[in-house]
Amino acid sequence: MLPLAERFNQYLKKFVAFPRWLQGAILLGTMGILALGSFLLQPSVTPGPVEDPFANSTGLALDVFFKLILVVGLIFIASIILRRMKGEKGIKSTRQMALKESITLAPRRNLHLVEVNGRKFMIGSTDQAVNLIAEVSEVENPVMESNFVSAPVDEFKNLLSSTIKQKGV
Repeated sequence: MLPLAERFNQYLKKFVAFPRWLQGAILLGTMGILALGSFLLQPSVTPGPVEDPFANSTGLALDVFFKLILVVGLIFIASIILRRMKGEKGIKSTRQMALKESITLAPRRNLHLVEVNGRKFMIGSTDQAVNLIAEVSEVENPVMESNFVSAPVDEFKNLLSSTIKQKGV
């Protein structure tokens, strides 16, 4: 017969191999059985007129503790179920827009690369405005060449520097 610690380690290794939802269900069931057992083992004494309310404080504390564990476990299981129903796993997203990348140029001034229905757009944003800078076409080697459809790079630099000078930044 194996020592208790080795048997516990074997059970723990098997338990960790289960899916997370099953681990939660097993823990919640175990806590529920313990709470039910503590409730059933409490003596059923009808309160008399002069009974001390703190006479069975240990049983009361255990009862409250197990009920708290039961509620926290139910919240945990409900969050797992809601996450799965929401479509975090398994269901494809039906979004048509995606933020591909963002770069901060200065405080509260950003460039964003946004994809909408397979087309990519470069957007500039400040506190006061959001502007379309260019539509970006696909490039084979983005390091070697820059292929903006709407505005050349030099024109963008001039536009950005004049806007910064106008705003007084």
